[in-house]
Amino acid sequence: MGEIVESREHLNLLAEEGRLRGCTFRRMRLSGLCLSGADLREVVFEQCDLDQADLGGTDLTGATFRRVDLRGTRFDRALLRGTRLLECYLMQIGLWGAQLSNVEFVQSDMSNAELVRAHLYRCTFTGCNAYGLKLQGAVLSRCSFSHSDLGAVQLTRAQLAQATLIQVELPGANLIRADLRRALLVKCNLRSAQFKDALLDDLVLVSCATAGADLPPALKGL
Repeated sequence: MGEIVESREHLNLLAEEGRLRGCTFRRMRLSGLCLSGADLREVVFEQCDLDQADLGGTDLTGATFRRVDLRGTRFDRALLRGTRLLECYLMQIGLWGAQLSNVEFVQSDMSNAELVRAHLYRCTFTGCNAYGLKLQGAVLSRCSFSHSDLGAVQLTRAQLAQATLIQVELPGANLIRADLRRALLVKCNLRSAQFKDALLDDLVLVSCATAGADLPPALKGL
């Protein structure tokens, strides 16, 4: 079991010794921290300021972030397996080329988060604000977007150009003004989804559920 870390100096020492795995960090100011490439498996961050940090290439398997400010933090090429992000500030985080599986995003503000060319498998987004979410070229398989209070999933202006979505749950999603050009959606649940003013050029739907969705007739029922 890792240590409870109470100061930045203690953290830096453990980082130098490669002993961060399983550590717990509570109420720490860690803005701008650089831990790129570190082994952060099973770490716990609670109520920390971790904005503008560099966590690129880290292994975050089994890690938990609870009420953490991660605005602008980079997770590019990071590995997230069974990672949980609960009630976090995730605006403009970078997950370019990251590998995510069984990741839980809960009650977090993800507006303008960047998951460009990321791979997501069985990830869940519950009660999250995903305004302007950037998923260009990403691959999502068996992921689900839902809203805890039964409101619409907010994906307004989401950027999904050339993305591939397989068996993704998006019932009632607000995709107004989203960019889905050249995207491929296979067996996705799009029931009652809203696509007003969305860019749909060369969008391909294969065996998707589209009842109640405001899609052009040429796309519905494919």
